[in-house]
Amino acid sequence: KIEFRTSPRKRCGDSLNKNRNKLKKTEKQYLVAKDYQSEAKTNNVLPNIEDMETDEEVLGRRAKQIELGKNTLDYDQYVKLVQRVERKDFMPRTPNKYKKYGRRRWDGAVRTWKQQIHTTITGLEEAHDETTHSQDEDWKV
Repeated sequence: KIEFRTSPRKRCGDSLNKNRNKLKKTEKQYLVAKDYQSEAKTNNVLPNIEDMETDEEVLGRRAKQIELGKNTLDYDQYVKLVQRVERKDFMPRTPNKYKKYGRRRWDGAVRTWKQQIHTTITGLEEAHDETTHSQDEDWKV
């Protein structure tokens, strides 16, 4: 058997490319983590780098789904009726697009968020109608 030796430069070249790729990946993760931390500060949640989504394609798809959810009449009414400061813990929250989810779980979170917005708006409108209706009856008596 004849064994060929590779030159030291070629061996170093492979490790240099691997190190460069690792640095590029960590730089991307750092930038994503920076965005995630700013969002986590507003939600008072400490980020864990392992639980973050770093795939740009997935993040873009998730952002698009969130924008579609926010581009509805129910969401517009929700924003008008309930100011951000007045929202309680049980009220709907936008899913965190940086959190690592499987595809089906993410779709389920978005679907649940949209349904919660709809049920919250329906409940608030019914409560508002009942108060105005009871005030009208008191006035008539």
